[in-house]
Amino acid sequence: MKPPYPDESIETYELVHSVQNDVNLISDFVSSLPRMPVTVLEFGAGTGRLTLPLAEAGFSITALDLSPTMLEILQRRTRGYDVSTACGDFRNELVHGIFDLCVIVTNTLFMVPGWKEQQRVLSQAANCTADNGYLILETYDPRIYLDQPETFSLSVPLTEQHLLTDTAFVDHVAEKVTLIRTVTGPENQSFYTETSHWLAPRELDILASSVGFELLERYEDLAKNPYVTQSKNLVSVYQKTCQGEER
Repeated sequence: MKPPYPDESIETYELVHSVQNDVNLISDFVSSLPRMPVTVLEFGAGTGRLTLPLAEAGFSITALDLSPTMLEILQRRTRGYDVSTACGDFRNELVHGIFDLCVIVTNTLFMVPGWKEQQRVLSQAANCTADNGYLILETYDPRIYLDQPETFSLSVPLTEQHLLTDTAFVDHVAEKVTLIRTVTGPENQSFYTETSHWLAPRELDILASSVGFELLERYEDLAKNPYVTQSKNLVSVYQKTCQGEER
């Protein structure tokens, strides 16, 4: 499995995600769990956008990612904090140890192709999670694509000088969407391609249950707004109830 974001796309990737408020919410969300965790395993940590606020809040983080370049940036940003890294395909075992919490956010699970491969990711999370520990799983709600045509575009401003245009190619049969994410600035235009393979909320729950996680809470976002019919995003909190082995 290749890193989903090539090295030359990292700057564009960071600009696209710079407008998200989750960096200001993640630490409080984790701290509000019924039993506040100490150790955190983060899947798809990237350049440390969420790793840093968690580390600043005092959590001990192990960050996983497929891109060595992204992890190098993460290590520079989190120097001096209790953060370690592991590089590789997190469908496979990358770390030894048991953690209070596993975090798989920003649609990271959907970047893995197919039900069985996504189950492998959750199985690795279960194997690394303490009994009664937690999994935080953030994904988009596929309903945002189900009523859309096979191809459409949407533009939103990122800054006063940068415009993001998402061109989506939706495969309803394969339950897959490919986004060409283009950022237009005052001097140049850059882009990267992102392919995701969605699961409906009920399918997420079945997949999580198959490896020993049961749904505890579900929200629209990390601000804990309620998950409703119109929600475009969902944050699911699961608790490990049995050994994290595939049943």
